[in-house]
Amino acid sequence: MQTFALKRVLLVGSISAAICLSYTFSSSASTNYVTDPGFELGTPASAGGWTAFNGAVLTSTGHVRTGAKAIRLPAGNGIGAFETISNVAFTAGTQFDLTAWGFVTNTMTAGFVGIQATFFNVTGTTTQNLGTVESGPGNAIFSNHLDSNSVLNTWIPLDTGVFTAPSTLPISYMQVFPLAVDGGSTGGSVWEDDFSLVIVPEPSTIALGMMGLGLPLLMMRRRRSR
Repeated sequence: MQTFALKRVLLVGSISAAICLSYTFSSSASTNYVTDPGFELGTPASAGGWTAFNGAVLTSTGHVRTGAKAIRLPAGNGIGAFETISNVAFTAGTQFDLTAWGFVTNTMTAGFVGIQATFFNVTGTTTQNLGTVESGPGNAIFSNHLDSNSVLNTWIPLDTGVFTAPSTLPISYMQVFPLAVDGGSTGGSVWEDDFSLVIVPEPSTIALGMMGLGLPLLMMRRRRSR
């Protein structure tokens, strides 16, 4: 009876731990830190929303992936928007992933479009672009490109890949951008929609959690084999 009771306790404990661990990882991975990911809310910049520059249109209805709005980037260079991300505690070594979707209607004749992210430090009146560990100080990390080779009239996934918060200086905030870069005409507007910025769990953390789950199960197997 005692052995059976112990097995039940270990089994229930393992299941409970698995549920808790699964919830912890899924919550961390699923939290989107972009305030207005689909440009639907019209959140002002002062409240963490988007700021457009050089002619970008934040409330375009021309092409949308979900909802009723997307950002439109007209042909040209240095056209885009940014959202300042300050609703997360930035720690050196924390890893993120920024994704979105892009839509091209006309074959581009030059340049490229994508998304990017970078960290900043503010000390007094001085703002310093820290970049990311992967892209280096002063350089934002950029996604795959929408360019002359892009398939037209279909939503294309954009992804910066995993990038890491630097440790050179304290981080004040991060900025994420939809951006048209590298001079010249892009042969028509490009739309972007459904931004997502998530924290990527460390493999070591996941492994440690799985080890914790495996211990009770291992104990059960050993007792069963006696």
